[in-house]
Amino acid sequence: MSESVQGTYQLAVRAHKAGELDRAEQLYREILASVPHHAEALHMLGVLLDQKGCSDQAVELIRKAIARNPLSVPYRLNLAAVLETAGRLDDAAQELRAAARDRGSAAACFRLAGIEQKCGRKQEAMAAYRQAISLKPDFPEAHNNLGVMLEEQGKLPEAILAYQTALASRKDYGDALANLASALAQENRLEELREIATRAVAMRPDLATSHNHHGAVLFEDGRSGESIASFRRALQIRPDYADAWSNLGSALNACGRADEAESAYRTALRIKPDLADAHVGLSELLLAREEYGEGWKHFEWRRQTREWLASHPPFPPLATSIDEFAGRKVRLRAEQGLGDTIQFVRFVKVLKRLSGAEIFLECQPALVRLLRGQCGLSGVSSRVETSWGAQVEFPLLSLPGILAAAAGSISESRPYITCDPSGLEFWRARVAGDTGRPRIGLNWAGNPLPRRNLKRTVGLAALLPLLKAPATFYSLQKGDAALDARRLSANLVDWTDQFTDFADTAALISALDLVITCDTSVAHLAGALGKQTWVLLPSVADWRWQYDPEDSAWYPTMRLFRQRSAGDWDEVVDRVGKALASWIHELV
Repeated sequence: MSESVQGTYQLAVRAHKAGELDRAEQLYREILASVPHHAEALHMLGVLLDQKGCSDQAVELIRKAIARNPLSVPYRLNLAAVLETAGRLDDAAQELRAAARDRGSAAACFRLAGIEQKCGRKQEAMAAYRQAISLKPDFPEAHNNLGVMLEEQGKLPEAILAYQTALASRKDYGDALANLASALAQENRLEELREIATRAVAMRPDLATSHNHHGAVLFEDGRSGESIASFRRALQIRPDYADAWSNLGSALNACGRADEAESAYRTALRIKPDLADAHVGLSELLLAREEYGEGWKHFEWRRQTREWLASHPPFPPLATSIDEFAGRKVRLRAEQGLGDTIQFVRFVKVLKRLSGAEIFLECQPALVRLLRGQCGLSGVSSRVETSWGAQVEFPLLSLPGILAAAAGSISESRPYITCDPSGLEFWRARVAGDTGRPRIGLNWAGNPLPRRNLKRTVGLAALLPLLKAPATFYSLQKGDAALDARRLSANLVDWTDQFTDFADTAALISALDLVITCDTSVAHLAGALGKQTWVLLPSVADWRWQYDPEDSAWYPTMRLFRQRSAGDWDEVVDRVGKALASWIHELV
């Protein structure tokens, strides 16, 4: 090649890079006029003409360049790009396969994977990403994109590993960081998510997902007010982000802003009608308002949430009317917590009365002995019992929906659970020495997970002023929090080490005069037993305690004491103390 041709080519490339396309085109054509097979000029003129929208001419020129230099990867990559832009995806894939085959090009494999994705050939796309990684192990974009495909297939642990590998190659890779945050959130790996979400929002503040996941971490940590700003920032960036609208609804509801929360949930569902989390959030808001008709319908979406699908075996197609239970053997399956099972088992006798079905219950081991023979159940077990011969399977928490349960059928005027008579006799004998003094059961902590549940926990230290009352207090607390009684030298009778399950707890509660508890399974148990029960609640409580009342729609013997200021248990305990003094005075 003459020096003049080489000089002209360099001038053409400089003009091209500077955006002087007409000048560059003139120079490339001058070269080709004197050297028709100048591969680089053919190639670059083809690229330029594609920029001008002349894709057919571009393809012809770049093919001529490839004919002169068949092993050039850049030529094939650019030809593939022109073909892809022109919508000729199969032709583009063919060029990239050639580059990958002939030259072992990781870049060609990566680009091929993208085209395979566009064509809906997911397995081929994943194979191409894996081939790119085998050729170039430190290829962060390939690891990230493979992670996205694995996440779409529900293979979250593999996706997380792919994102982590991408970040090991490039620590400032914002997209991989945001994707890792998403996958960790879906896996509920909150400890890891805290650090990643903070890094993601700092590194990629332009991504709505970064702010959404950061908000989710704040919400899970009980910092609902702070999370609202994160969700709103996500929606400023991406107004049609349904997940962020749903999360905003949850945060607003947790802050007592129910009307705004309802609007956020409904916006999420307008954007994405099958967003299960938004349906569940809306259902809990409506049920708290005792709007049961619509509430139970949305409540059914809980079975489509990630948490439910990950922790429950699938059901066969569910019955849609009472008639499908008529005269049949029905196996109900408990779900969620102990308190949920106790709360919803009341509907068994309604189903039995309306359908004549023989009903069995599969539930948590701690409840089996308590619930045997209750509410018309023909059998209770913690595992599947083939001897039951069940013909219909149904989730326990779906009963009120199919029964169209409204306010009148929810509240029980009498206890719907009774304790074992021999157990009651045993515990009555144990407490008999406290004649003349009221006997009060005390429970101060619930399940500490997830962290947002901590707002339900009062803690024994806050309740110590109550122990000065002229009464005998009995601990009903189990778990790690039970150690607080010894640590604080509280004046409590503690026989809980003799409890084997909730049947024992129920028998002791039945021998007492009053139960004072936070929002935990003990509250549901005491309410189901018809025991006078005082429940201490956070300022915004779980849906089943509604928003404002001091009584319960679910348990007529229950009295609710709510925080008037978020986090202020001292004021609640002060009110309980005054009520307790009056109660004891009237009792004695």
